[in-house]
Amino acid sequence: MPSPRHTRTGPNGRRRVRYFSSRGHAFLVIVSLTLAPALLLAESLEETAQAMMNRQVTGWNTMDAELWAADFTEDSDFVNIIGMHFTDRAQNVARHAFLFETIFRGSTLEADVLRVRRLTDDVALVHTRFYLRGHSANPPGVENTEPGMLKTHISFVLHRIDGEWRIAAAQNTAIAP
Repeated sequence: MPSPRHTRTGPNGRRRVRYFSSRGHAFLVIVSLTLAPALLLAESLEETAQAMMNRQVTGWNTMDAELWAADFTEDSDFVNIIGMHFTDRAQNVARHAFLFETIFRGSTLEADVLRVRRLTDDVALVHTRFYLRGHSANPPGVENTEPGMLKTHISFVLHRIDGEWRIAAAQNTAIAP
């Protein structure tokens, strides 16, 4: 039984005890406890996505293909800016190692997370914008978005596996001038 909130004398002269009604508050507590983890997960997922992009940027800027692809699953799909489809992490690493030795040697990358959208409890879509500068050339058929800068939009599908978010797929699209 709830504890008395306050007492007073009723019309019949008897002492009346008013109890604190916890029904509404219990509902709020239950709703809060139910929604709080979802809100925390949403915030955590955005932070996770940004951390992944930061690792990719660091991998790119240090010309470390392994770090660039560290968050990709072993069987991930990656479609690059010219439509080449890599069907596992090893192919992604090999291609980026080649690019870091050739046209993208010495280039710098920045990235912004534009939108994070949870599709299920364990799958999310992340839209990003990448900014590449200092490259010596572009891949065939790709033009800089503005002088000295290539902007791309990369969409990532994240999959939570054993409690850890990983990149299952990515699609890189050049932003036309």
